[in-house]
Amino acid sequence: MLLLSFSDLFKRLIIRNPLRKNRHHKRVFESAPKDETLAVRSKTITEIKAAEENEEAIRQKPITIAPQKNVTRQNALLLVVYQDLQGNLLSPSQIISGTLGEKLRLQFKKLTDYNLVRIKGFTSYFASHYGIITLTYSKKDAGVIWVICRDIDTNFFLTDPQLVKGKVKEPFQLFSPSLPGYNLLRVSGKLRGNFSYDQSFVTFYYRHSSWKDVKKTETYLRILAPISSYEKPQGEQINISFALNTVWRTFSSITLNTGELWYCLGGTIWVKFDSKKMAYSNKMEDFSMLSPKAVAQVKRFKNSKEALIDFIPNKDIGVYDSPFGQKVGALKDGTKVSITAKTLNDDVVWFKLVQDVWIPRQYLKF
Repeated sequence: MLLLSFSDLFKRLIIRNPLRKNRHHKRVFESAPKDETLAVRSKTITEIKAAEENEEAIRQKPITIAPQKNVTRQNALLLVVYQDLQGNLLSPSQIISGTLGEKLRLQFKKLTDYNLVRIKGFTSYFASHYGIITLTYSKKDAGVIWVICRDIDTNFFLTDPQLVKGKVKEPFQLFSPSLPGYNLLRVSGKLRGNFSYDQSFVTFYYRHSSWKDVKKTETYLRILAPISSYEKPQGEQINISFALNTVWRTFSSITLNTGELWYCLGGTIWVKFDSKKMAYSNKMEDFSMLSPKAVAQVKRFKNSKEALIDFIPNKDIGVYDSPFGQKVGALKDGTKVSITAKTLNDDVVWFKLVQDVWIPRQYLKF
């Protein structure tokens, strides 16, 4: 029986242990040359010294501590109110914070269609813990609306033009004026809407309440007996005479509610139709017993002549582009005019004014 001591057994186990053998082989395989190992060690020592020197330099560098800033808390509030003249808010109020005594940098809001008219409580710095600035605004004026009333048949003004004023974007509604002796026929322009910056017009057209029908005509009347003439149907009589057996052209006719028929012979010359005093025809040729209408001869003056409009006081008389032509304007009674020419048309004397318009002789005073 072989007896081994504990020390001998331990040695044998170590010798036979494959792990120990492999570790030894590995250690031998991975071992580096001696010169290379020394170079690595030298480099490591150099890096360590450099790091130590750098750390020492940082340690010796003086440290500068920045002084703390004094922080002041905001202790003042300012309220800015935007209102109209009635105290209604026009825009959300502004809240501005700051410190007492601090300068105030404030930019007011711009409100479209409004003008700033009053400032209350204005300040340029925060003077107290709480403050209010009240800005009062007024709406801008809108463009006016002209209201005009005209006679639809004569185009004359029936009243003085009226002005309707308001503020921008405010609503408006217009109603036709009630004029005694006239009926409203039509309207030109907007009767309701909102005011704008633009000027506008609304014209009401009326007709005599006693006039049933108005027509444009081109007929002829033959004068059989003396008749009277008027400045309008049932109006004031004017001083114009008509030679017997003369033929007159008509330009319009008016039938009254009473059944009376009136004819316009040009301008403001009106006659009431009477079958006993005049004959009616649609054609000039029907009056074959009469000579054709002579061509008017115009006599021009070398020097213009002065005259005054002689009509009804405070009323206008129409002027025309040619004898018995289209009305192109009006002149007030008493107006001073200059005459440049004269002509005879259908036994009516017409004068030409310097404004290149014509007017019958009976409305001039020399």
